[in-house]
Amino acid sequence: MGGKVASDIHIAGGAANAVLMLATVGLAHYYARYGIRINAINPGSTLTERVEEAVKLEATQQGIDSAEALARGQAKVPLGRYAKP
Repeated sequence: MGGKVASDIHIAGGAANAVLMLATVGLAHYYARYGIRINAINPGSTLTERVEEAVKLEATQQGIDSAEALARGQAKVPLGRYAKP
């Protein structure tokens, strides 16, 4: 979602994601005429140290503990959990 919805704590990453999505779609449209299919996978949040730090920051901003922030974040994911590295 970082490339689709702006977040004040993820602007640089969101911009990078938006570029990757746009480039993928643009290349897919161009090369389709040659019978070449281009796909991309956006795995969403993966529970890495970076994401754990973001969860802590979000918890602080919302005045909740990290476990609650993690639960709220994962509740927004269709599978109900973040990916594991």
